Amino acid sequence: MKVLIYPEFSPYGGTRTFLEALIDFHSKQGIESAIILEIEQLSWFEPDFFYKRNIRTFIVPKRSKFFFKAWFSLLFDLRQTLPAALIFRPDILIVSNGSPGLMLGSLMLWMPTIFFFHTYPLRPLNYGQQFYITKLLSNSVRIITVSKASAKIVSEFLKYSQDKIRIIYNSFKVPATKVVAGQTKNLILTLGHIAYYKNPKIWLEVASTVISKSPKARFLWSGDGPLSEYIKKEILKRGLSEQIIIQDFIVNIEDLFSSTLIYFQPSIHESHGISIVDAMARGIPCVGSRVGGIPESIEEGQTGFLFNHDDIEGFSGCILRLIDDSELRSKLGDYGKEKANLMFSNEKWRTQIKSLYDEF
Repeated sequence: MKVLIYPEFSPYGGTRTFLEALIDFHSKQGIESAIILEIEQLSWFEPDFFYKRNIRTFIVPKRSKFFFKAWFSLLFDLRQTLPAALIFRPDILIVSNGSPGLMLGSLMLWMPTIFFFHTYPLRPLNYGQQFYITKLLSNSVRIITVSKASAKIVSEFLKYSQDKIRIIYNSFKVPATKVVAGQTKNLILTLGHIAYYKNPKIWLEVASTVISKSPKARFLWSGDGPLSEYIKKEILKRGLSEQIIIQDFIVNIEDLFSSTLIYFQPSIHESHGISIVDAMARGIPCVGSRVGGIPESIEEGQTGFLFNHDDIEGFSGCILRLIDDSELRSKLGDYGKEKANLMFSNEKWRTQIKSLYDEF
């Protein structure tokens, strides 16, 4: 079997985690693979990363603003994928999409395609686009989402039967076995892009409220994004730079998790939330917003607690309660670890991917 991968991903985050897991799966299964990359994306890996794994690379231009427009996006996707498809001659095309509405032009290759939606659309296609895309969704196309909530929205977006959409949840990174002796667990941790949809402004209000009542609490957000500098300035204005920390995302997050008391994710919208699953797998209780696929991971009162994304009082009160109640934290953490291993293990993810490939 030959598989061509057309991915969209950032230097870190769920789309990159998925890509690395897919590459690892292909390597272990002996699947002949090729990947379409922008030159910037290639630089995010070690120089011989793909060579060592016997993966052929096709370097393509970066998408400009002009090609984010609906119809031009379709033509751009075809331009990105067609030369690689003609040269590599794959049996299956894997599209890994992180921006709603993009990469659908790859379906014009009319070849067996597995299209992974890692997010969900915020706006519907217009009637012309819906008609065109519907014609491209042949029986040789599989649509995959990372949560039930995402599947429902993607179904409405594409005017495509929800029954035909598969759900393959994100899997967690296997926790490191090393335990740091005497490690103090005092962090309320958040990971990810510091962008509007992750709700950093509400996060800051919650952090400030909690610290005013529990001065020893420490909030840490590891990541960057368009709102990073704004949040840093706000923290300085409030004189809370010792208690509220923004740091660049680090690849090795085990030290952070080993210091984490509570994982906090107040997103405005979220297709699944892979960092929540990572935290659960490490026995960390989670507090999150009741949006998208988050409630499919955080089970109310079992693995953590859920609130509306703008409920500062609810988030703050819950975090304060968990800081003070070690027995509750332990109960939530134990059940979270059990649920993560049952629903989100790497073994289960691999089995589902293999079953999907076996259909072609």
